Amino acid sequence: MSLAHLQIMWSIGRLGRNKPTDIAAAQVLLNLAARPGIPLLTVDGKLNPATLAALQAFQAKHGGGSRAVPSIEPASATIRALVAAAFPAAQRLMQLPQGTASTISERDYDEAARSLNCEAAAVKAVAAVESAGEGFMPSGKPKILFEAAVFSPRDQTQVRQPVPRHF
Repeated sequence: MSLAHLQIMWSIGRLGRNKPTDIAAAQVLLNLAARPGIPLLTVDGKLNPATLAALQAFQAKHGGGSRAVPSIEPASATIRALVAAAFPAAQRLMQLPQGTASTISERDYDEAARSLNCEAAAVKAVAAVESAGEGFMPSGKPKILFEAAVFSPRDQTQVRQPVPRHF
């Protein structure tokens, strides 16, 4: 589930309508808002005891009192507080790296190969083809290759002229 699709349309809780998509959105938001060391919820769209407990704990901490009935209503103070608490973590997830590197070291290739369970030569080959030999722009931001054949059908246009390969 992408962050852009997080919305709660119906009530969630013991007396809620409890639609799976709404519950999954709440689980994602509760995970993003969770303090370090708190076990994360499984995002499965099921209203289970762990989700109810996390919701009740969140409400107790954010003005609902310790006897709060675990529930979320669309456009409620609880959902506004939950989105506000989840926002910093969501923002960190969406930031691109701001490195200053202009090349990737041999150690970087070796570490990437280990994590992908392949040879470093395979990682180097993909990097050379997909970034025209350099993985970073002069600004230090990573290069991203946009494939015209993939993006044109999605935005209902046809590529008639050559476009820059890297942005």
